Amino acid sequence: MPNSTTSTQVSYRPHPTDPSKQIRVTTTITKTVSSPSRVSMSSDPVVPAPVTLNLDIITSPTSQEVVDKLIQLRNDCGWGANTVPQWLKDADDGKRVNFLVRASVGSEKPVIGMISLILEYDNVFTNREEKKAMVASLCILKEWEGRGYGKQAVLELERYAATELGIREMTLETAGEKLIRMYQKLGYTEFQERRKLFYSDSVASFSKKLA
Repeated sequence: MPNSTTSTQVSYRPHPTDPSKQIRVTTTITKTVSSPSRVSMSSDPVVPAPVTLNLDIITSPTSQEVVDKLIQLRNDCGWGANTVPQWLKDADDGKRVNFLVRASVGSEKPVIGMISLILEYDNVFTNREEKKAMVASLCILKEWEGRGYGKQAVLELERYAATELGIREMTLETAGEKLIRMYQKLGYTEFQERRKLFYSDSVASFSKKLA
């Protein structure tokens, strides 16, 4: 909006009929100053380069470098480091498939987490005859959290399970409302009452039909 300022000037001029006298003249001056124009500068939001996730199967025999990487990864995620040797043994026995989660960012392919597919656990969460397998050990490093990579990793695991192994149903256990909501959005539904385990008082059991 324009701003106005007012000032008063006083001057004197001769009287038109009596030169010995002067007439006082008061002049009011109003100045209008326009406010500087506000320039709205907008730019398109910065869109990060697309990130593609790949699941790399951890093959057997597992190199010490990969073992150390898994242990470091699980330490960074805050749980599971002490169970890495058992996970690798289960993979050797054909009970489990372990994957590194890699992000393809340009020419770089950093490891940002891991996930596993359990093929043999019990007859509730896994069943070879019924082609039922279990999502397990999902972990995304903290600096990569909140970008949907956990969801992408689960979807990639489902694709592998269905196309490579003929899995028709996926199951899992999880705790915490954030993870529960994530799996619900992915189409998983609870199939039994929540129970208490060593890591939580409310563990939810989920399943999802793939075909």
